[in-house]
Amino acid sequence: MVSRVAVIDADILLYKACRLAEEEVDWGDDQWVLWSDLNVVKEIFDTQVDTIVDEMGADRTILCFSDKENYRKKINPEYKANRRGGRKPLCFKQALQYCKDSYPYKMFDGLEADDVIGIIATTENENEYVVVSEDKDLLTVPGIHWDLAEKKIYRISEEDADYNFFFQTLVGDPIDNYKGCPKVGKVTAERILSTARKEKKDLWKTVVMEFKNVGMTKKDAVINARMARILRSNEYNLRTGKIELWK
Repeated sequence: MVSRVAVIDADILLYKACRLAEEEVDWGDDQWVLWSDLNVVKEIFDTQVDTIVDEMGADRTILCFSDKENYRKKINPEYKANRRGGRKPLCFKQALQYCKDSYPYKMFDGLEADDVIGIIATTENENEYVVVSEDKDLLTVPGIHWDLAEKKIYRISEEDADYNFFFQTLVGDPIDNYKGCPKVGKVTAERILSTARKEKKDLWKTVVMEFKNVGMTKKDAVINARMARILRSNEYNLRTGKIELWK
């Protein structure tokens, strides 16, 4: 019998639970304290997971977390450099341990939660893996997805996932701090790639040409692609932990 497995971006749920549990206290005389109750964090997190399971009819869950190390930073030291110095919410470390003790979870060396999700979701077996995340980066992963807003399951084909990946390569991501192709915003990228797909042109060659048109190189395009690429099952060896960088 096929099991429906909710493959959850637990980084987002955990951050959200910890932030929501934080409270400010005014002690007077301009003195403020920020505090949190770990039990409240646990309750918020559990409620989020239970809601997802109930709404999508999942048989079980896999929580996916990011490792402390990040292989993309070795390729591009500027990747997420804009986040340095930011604090994690209160109780985060303790809440993470609670999640690991309480739920089935996956965390792979050097990978982000997105990659863990991508690898699991594209692994072929008897289970129905469903991607659960509000992160747009997961739209580059083919397979079954859960729409958190519309409360419905939808499927992304490999062709559409690849299209979304090339789109992300072109536009970059200011949150993750990789630039994409200069002067190419979302509207322009959509026009370029839609036209290329309609004319049955190679989308990667189209991306490279756009980089070259602004005085950059194929190498620049490859670096941005590797920042945008969410790993799939054939790009990561579960036994050795070896990553097959996108070419």
